[in-house]
Amino acid sequence: MSKTKKCFITPELRPYVRGSHVNPQVITRNIEPDNQRLTTVTILAASEDSTAQYFLNYCSKNGYDASIVPLDNIDSVDNFLSLILRKEENFPGIYYRDIYTSDIILSQMLVYLTAVLTFYPGKILNKPSTKILNNSKPLQISTFGDYWPNVVSGINTWVTNKASSLKEHKSEFIVKSISSVRSNVVDLCDSNLSMEALSDIGCPLQIQDRLTGENVRVHMIDEECIAIKIITDSIDYRTDDNIDCEIINLPEKIKNWCISAAQAENLNFVGIDLLKSYDDIWYCFEINPTPGYHFYEKYIFKKYNITPISKLLYLKLF
Repeated sequence: MSKTKKCFITPELRPYVRGSHVNPQVITRNIEPDNQRLTTVTILAASEDSTAQYFLNYCSKNGYDASIVPLDNIDSVDNFLSLILRKEENFPGIYYRDIYTSDIILSQMLVYLTAVLTFYPGKILNKPSTKILNNSKPLQISTFGDYWPNVVSGINTWVTNKASSLKEHKSEFIVKSISSVRSNVVDLCDSNLSMEALSDIGCPLQIQDRLTGENVRVHMIDEECIAIKIITDSIDYRTDDNIDCEIINLPEKIKNWCISAAQAENLNFVGIDLLKSYDDIWYCFEINPTPGYHFYEKYIFKKYNITPISKLLYLKLF
């Protein structure tokens, strides 16, 4: 019998992200086919997806024609596919936020949906086929030098499954999820890491230099750029309840790098995580094709009373 592998990144470091992994809600469809329709903006996301619900609320408050097709509802996905495949014109703008599920039937339905969206003739943010590179953080980082070289750097990254390769000065390095599955970013001294698993690591670890400086989140919609500086003392500001956010103007060369990076991955809407070091070197952590932008916009609305990302998102889809 094979021995169960232990995980170095423990469940305590893997927060529940609403709508990211779901089981199907099998319900009976009780709407007559003649009354079903596709709204001008159609959001494809899990019913619990916080970003999708935030954008829907924005549309509703402004009187925009929008709706969510819950991807964790098999009947809803089936109904959407039947409607979209019958259309020949006036295709809705689609805001697509993918999900993961262990349910076999729902998985098969989502594979079919992915195929349809890959060749969708209308407006869509973003097509499923353009999101693949984000499934491997080390692979994505290795491409950063191809977009305007010597402008933004990738972070020194080691991928290993050998405990002996970990550095002695653990506080100088951080560990994070190697895939698109989220984990809290911590240094190698964190008590929530399973040190006993180091003798028998079951999957590769992604180790990076621990950098210090200003965290900047850039949301790109085509060539429109909204840059937000995050003020925090935490390694992972997503776990900090006391952060502050402010809109900033990016240097032109950094903005152009972000445009090139998004275009190279064929993405119309991205969240790009940057860090400006204290010696004025710019680094990129990730180019996220399904950004949870509402996290940042809530702070921006509180400070400036504006919702610039939602506005651009709707204008792109309308």
